[in-house]
Amino acid sequence: MNDRLSTERRLAALSSVAGAIASEVGDMILLRAERTPRWLTNLGVPPGWEIRHLVDRTVEPSRIAVCGRRPDGGWDGSETISVFGFTGIPSEGAVRNNADCTLRDLAAVDIATQAIDTPALPAAIAMRSSGYFEVAGLRLWAQYSTYVIGSEMPGEGRLIEHAVFIESGSRARLSGDVAELTQAVHQALAATAARN
Repeated sequence: MNDRLSTERRLAALSSVAGAIASEVGDMILLRAERTPRWLTNLGVPPGWEIRHLVDRTVEPSRIAVCGRRPDGGWDGSETISVFGFTGIPSEGAVRNNADCTLRDLAAVDIATQAIDTPALPAAIAMRSSGYFEVAGLRLWAQYSTYVIGSEMPGEGRLIEHAVFIESGSRARLSGDVAELTQAVHQALAATAARN
């Protein structure tokens, strides 16, 4: 089998928090661009990073950013933010127990998982996981920050999956950028919660 096809199939089959909580809530959907929250459209990126869009895709993450174009066509770092809407309040255990499920599926090593402060909203849970894995012969470090804000109002629950991927040799150089990207999302959510 073609290595690229094998890699694509492996990545498409990965578990996610969205998949883990979908059975506990109703109407789980990835929000389209026109429903992207204002806090997300107002987020900037560190110098050297640029916002990109997938080619030939009908559904894509709410935001993609990349930096450090590599000679092989890849990037030193990338970020994706996916925002889902749903109805209901998922269990805390479903979020906590699956915060690192994607990394586990990737056979990551040195996985670290922790709870993070949640915005001042009822039914909010936030977790962060990180670890190293290999894909297509490239060693990467990834950080997944997951924010879940349940709601019984139809379609008003939110799941924000914020993922940052860094080529392992670039991790030290991009550590400040990772911190900036991570803090920007967290602070934007906290500000939004404070206004509501």
